[in-house]
Formats: sequence, structure tokens, C-alpha cells
Amino acid sequence: MALSILQPKCYLLHMRILMLFVLLGAFGAAAQEKAAPSIPDLAELKAMAARFAPTPIKVDTSGLSAGDQKALLKLADASQVVNHIFMQQFWSGDLATYRTLLLDRTPLGEARLRYFWINKGPWSEIDEYAAFWAAYIPAVAAGILAFIGGCLLLKRTR
Repeated sequence: MALSILQPKCYLLHMRILMLFVLLGAFGAAAQEKAAPSIPDLAELKAMAARFAPTPIKVDTSGLSAGDQKALLKLADASQVVNHIFMQQFWSGDLATYRTLLLDRTPLGEARLRYFWINKGPWSEIDEYAAFWAAYIPAVAAGILAFIGGCLLLKRTR
């Protein structure tokens, strides 16, 4: 008797998992029809970074009091702390990747570092978050699978 009670729930769970894999397969097939993402070379990275124009900001602080001038310097220092906090919260591997890129002194490594700093991560925001470094293409897929797995665990615990 207890077995017959468990079977419908088990059957529904199996059907949901099967549907999940069918949908993932369909999306995977559709994604494969698109061209595989290419990792930009040095020239492409420079062109991608050139889309962002640096904007120098000139400020005349002579009209500020000495205290205000010190406060302005503290705000500039605080912006570096905010960058660090943002990178910690954006992606758990962000700061480690940034440190890795700092060590790569090749022209390609420096171009990656510059574009990484613009985007604060290894995905190009204005290119629909396409990875611009081969090491981080699987990270997107892993994140999606972790999200789906988390949803399944949450559903199971309810």
C-alpha cells in the first residue's frame, strides 16, 4: 500500500526531470545552430575596448575649503573600495581572475585586463555577456546548471 502511494510522486518527479532534459536538449540544439562563440584575439579586444571612450574629468578645486578638498580625496579613495566590493559581489571568481590577469604581461593579457576592468568580469556586457576569455565560457553553463539544480532542491524540500 505504501508503495502505491509513493509511485505517483516518484513518477511525477521523474517526468519533471525528463522534461527538464528534453527542454535543455532542445535549447542546446538551438544554441548549436548559432555559430560557436569565438574568443577575440588581440585586435578584436582592442576594437571592443575602443567602443568605450575614456572621459577625463577636470575639476577646479581651488574654490573648495581645505576640508572639502580632503573629503574629495577620501571620496576618490572610497571609489576604489567600492570597485573591490562590486567585484566580490558580481562573481565569486572575479578578484582571483583579476589578479591572474595582472600577472599576464603579454599584449593579449594586457588587452584582456583592460577589457576585464571595463566590464568588471570576463563577460562583455554590451555583447550580450559573451565571454571574451575561453576559460570562462564553461562558467556560464555551470552557473545555469547550478541555478536549475538549486530550483530542483528547493522544489524537493517544499
